[in-house]
Amino acid sequence: MKIFSDMSLLHPEFRRVVMRLHDDLIRAYHTKATQTRFEVFETYRDPIRQGELLSRGATKAAMFHSAHQFGLAVDFVPWLDATEAGQMAEALDEKVFPGWNWSSRNDWDFLRQKAVFHGLNNSIAWDRAHVESKRWPAVKRAMFAD
Repeated sequence: MKIFSDMSLLHPEFRRVVMRLHDDLIRAYHTKATQTRFEVFETYRDPIRQGELLSRGATKAAMFHSAHQFGLAVDFVPWLDATEAGQMAEALDEKVFPGWNWSSRNDWDFLRQKAVFHGLNNSIAWDRAHVESKRWPAVKRAMFAD
């Protein structure tokens, strides 16, 4: 099950906005506006992976019902280096490993605010990492119209 994080797989118009959002998120991390370093975790998602995620309960969207299959969604997930993982482990009094981290202690509201600022949707309450094009609902309606 391959996870694609290549931004070139996104729709060109959406990609330009996502790249600006990513630049803002990295700048905010380096200037200490946020304590979380958000990185692109997943861009395009093939239908097989979508089906596997659905069967595991990790998504609610069926194959071809996710904006990821159309290059109109990206997941931004916090990345922790060893020092950050150690600090979080100490604060939580539990093991935290370097790498991708979905902890509720990350700045998810900051990601949402920045996504909205850039004209993107980040409105799936159960999937805080998910950012999608505002065009996705119209695309989906058109695809599944009777």
